[in-house]
Amino acid sequence: MSQIIAVTGGAGFLGAALLDRLLADGFSVRALARDPARFERWNGRIAIVRGALDDAGALDALAA
Repeated sequence: MSQIIAVTGGAGFLGAALLDRLLADGFSVRALARDPARFERWNGRIAIVRGALDDAGALDALAA
């Protein structure tokens, strides 16, 4: 699949389940993270963008 899915809140309980499902279904995933270390479980399988929803630069990077 060539679609890229952007996820916020991926380190939480529901977000983690969503990330697992998206990866299992073959999607490429980008996740917005204030603390990228919380995403070690998906190391190398998703792209991490450091930032928060109130950071316009991070949102631009997430959408790129």
